[in-house]
Amino acid sequence: MLTDVDELRKEETYMALVNCPECGKERVSDSAEACPECGFAVKLYYDKIRYEAEQKAQKELQIAREEKNQKAKARKKKYIINKLFGSPLKKIFWGLAVCGLACLCVFAGIYAHNEKEISKAIEYSCDSFDDLQVAIPQFHKYFDDFYYLQEPGRKPTLMEKEQMEGIENALIEINRNVRLIDNCCIVNERVSNSLNKYISSKTTYKSWEEYKQFIAKNYLVAETPQKSADYFIKQRTYNSLEELWEARDSKSLIVQSYSGYSKGNYFIVSGTVKNNTPSTVRFVVVKIELIDGNGNVFDSDTTYAVGEEGISPGNSAKFECYLDDDRNIEKYSASIFSYR
Repeated sequence: MLTDVDELRKEETYMALVNCPECGKERVSDSAEACPECGFAVKLYYDKIRYEAEQKAQKELQIAREEKNQKAKARKKKYIINKLFGSPLKKIFWGLAVCGLACLCVFAGIYAHNEKEISKAIEYSCDSFDDLQVAIPQFHKYFDDFYYLQEPGRKPTLMEKEQMEGIENALIEINRNVRLIDNCCIVNERVSNSLNKYISSKTTYKSWEEYKQFIAKNYLVAETPQKSADYFIKQRTYNSLEELWEARDSKSLIVQSYSGYSKGNYFIVSGTVKNNTPSTVRFVVVKIELIDGNGNVFDSDTTYAVGEEGISPGNSAKFECYLDDDRNIEKYSASIFSYR
C-alpha cells in the first residue's frame, strides 16, 4: 500500500520538463543544474520544493496517526468503563465497594487511635503508680516528724505547721494518683491487666483493686485528703521519741541487726536489712562507719545488701562489709544509705 509521500514521489517522476521559475523558458528539465537561458538553479529549486512537500506530508501523516491512536485509546477507555460500570448493577456494586473501602479506612484509623490511647493509658497508669510509691514515704516522713500532739492553748510552731502541711500535701498527691490510675483503667481492660502485672512485679499485691483497698485503709481514711490529714494529725499518740522511732521502723527499710569483728587486716561488719515498707525495694546500700573514743567517725564505707533482685515487703537480706582494721575502733554503726 502506497503512502501519501510515495504518491507524491510517483507523481514527481512524470514532471521531468518544467518552465524555468526565473525566466519562464519552457521545457527545462527539473533536474538541470541551471537554466540554459538565465542560469537559474532549477534542480536546487525543485529539490527544495520536493523536500518541503515531503516534510509536510510526513508531519500530516504523523498527526493523523496520533489522532488515530488517541481515538483508539478513547474507544478502549470507553469500552473498559462500559464493561465495568455500564449496567446499573455494576454501578451499585462499585458504589458499595467504594463505601466499603471508605469504611475500612475509617475503622483502621479508629483502631490505630484506640491502640495509641491504650498504650498511653498503660504507660500513664504505671507512671502514676510509681508516683504513688514516692508519695507514700513522703507521708510517713512528715507524719513521723510531727512529734507530739498540740498542747491546749498553744499555737503550733513553724516546724509543726510545715509538717502538718507536708502530711496534707502527701495525702493530696496520693489521692491524685489514685484518681489518675482509676481513669486510666476505664480506657480498656488491657490497661487494668497490664497495671496489675506491673503492681505484682513491684509489690506483694496482686491487683490495683487490692492495692487501692490498702490505700483506703491506711491513708485515705476520710472523704477528702484534707479530712484524712486532720484525722492523722489528731490521732498522734506517741508518748516518747522511742515510741516514735519504733512506729517509724515498723513502716521503713531498716538495718535489723549487725555486728563487727576483726579478722586479719580487716574489720568486718555484717548484718541484716529488713523491708517493712509495702513495696519491693532494690539496690539497697548500707553505710558502715567506724568511730573512735572521742565519738568521731574516722573511716566509712558502703556495701550492697541487694541489687536488682530486690527485697519484697516483710523479707530480709544480709550484708557484709570489709574495712581496714584499726586499733582506734571503739564503736561502729550500720545504717541505710540509699535504695530504690
